[in-house]
Amino acid sequence: MKELPFVSLVVIGRNEEKNLEHTFKAIGAIDYPREKLEIIYVDSNSTDRSVEIARQHADAVYIEEHPLPSAARGRNRGLVEARHDIVHFIDGDVRIAPGYLKKAVEILSNPEIQAVSGLIRESCGRGWSRLVSACWAAPKEGIADSTATGGTFKREPLLRVDGYDERLILGEETELGERFCSAGFTIWSTLQEMGVHDYGIHEFADFVRYLYKDGRVKTRTMMIKGASDYFAGNRRKALSNIVQNVGLLSLIVAICLLNRLFWLPVLLVAILVLLFIKYYFVKKTRDSNTLLYFMLTNVLKPVVFAGQIIEWAGIVLDRPLALALNERKMALIKTVKAQ
Repeated sequence: MKELPFVSLVVIGRNEEKNLEHTFKAIGAIDYPREKLEIIYVDSNSTDRSVEIARQHADAVYIEEHPLPSAARGRNRGLVEARHDIVHFIDGDVRIAPGYLKKAVEILSNPEIQAVSGLIRESCGRGWSRLVSACWAAPKEGIADSTATGGTFKREPLLRVDGYDERLILGEETELGERFCSAGFTIWSTLQEMGVHDYGIHEFADFVRYLYKDGRVKTRTMMIKGASDYFAGNRRKALSNIVQNVGLLSLIVAICLLNRLFWLPVLLVAILVLLFIKYYFVKKTRDSNTLLYFMLTNVLKPVVFAGQIIEWAGIVLDRPLALALNERKMALIKTVKAQ
């Protein structure tokens, strides 16, 4: 490349005061001319010092107040505010790798590629963080279905597909990837490290909260109107978890009513044995961390179920939230596309 292009860096956050200093420090250390960068911070109505910290580093700070705060909404706001043709998204708990951006814009110089995603490394690669990340697919160099934890986009193609779906708590990158690729655009996955991420899962309580949030995501996705494979697949998973937990609870209640409590430990052992047979022998999951992850997530499905029920109750009782779930496009994106 003869000359490096201008890039808009969009940092998003919600109550990330513990991470933002590191995030902006990493941006300051990247191998890219500062005069070629525009740094935007979009806050999802934080209650800590996130905005104060961001104003010390970013060229522009925006606050998104909405009954449905999400990473997707923050990224969309950054997308429409960005002044340059290339936009890179950074979560508030991610430290961008020094050499990534040059590699990304080099790849995007190919007119056939509209988005790039690199490797994300967990800051804590052991314990519970390692357990959760063990089930993720091994990265490959080549065409991908979606970006991961942000990514780098040509701005115009992303606007053409209406950006991220703001109704999603998680999974917005997977859903976007489906629409982005269906529209004829190409995402490239590079083995260049893109950044270091702190998933925040360091102990068992964090893992339980992770599963609880997964339950909330399942219900949220069920309530969203969408006919794509992404929404259809998530609805199937959500309904399956509900059926399994209702069946299990019914069995436990029956055992208690019949005063056959000694069957409860037998039931638990039977579940563990069946799960081990399923994953070790049928699905041939031989990696110990991956096997343990699937075993635990199945045993703790009642936690996911609790998240599903509580999220459903919250949506039913919160009229603005229920209405927001039917809003597909962000008004700002409509305005930009109309210009």
